[in-house]
Amino acid sequence: MQEIRYNVHDSSFRPRIEHAVAQSRGLSRPLRIEFGTRGGYTRDVWIEIPGDDPRTFRSSWGGAERRFSARLRAAATVLRDRGIRGRFRAAHEDGILRLERMDLRPSGSPPVSP
Repeated sequence: MQEIRYNVHDSSFRPRIEHAVAQSRGLSRPLRIEFGTRGGYTRDVWIEIPGDDPRTFRSSWGGAERRFSARLRAAATVLRDRGIRGRFRAAHEDGILRLERMDLRPSGSPPVSP
């Protein structure tokens, strides 16, 4: 897993993500957030929000950090700021962000691997 820096400055994507996450009760269900504008990098990655580092999160992204999706970075920052820790699947395509918590599974279920 690669370490990616959280946003230092507010992102224009933050308000929509913040609202959706607040409504989801800690991502107890998958989220689909539409930004109303198309474009941006298409990405589908795992992100892990740890409780031990306020500067970086971990991601399955293998490319250059500067090419990491701004929407996904904004989502990770919102999760950190709301105290929501864990492992998530985060995907963005054409202005639609999908977030799903992957560390909530029924007892006895096998772990999800990337």
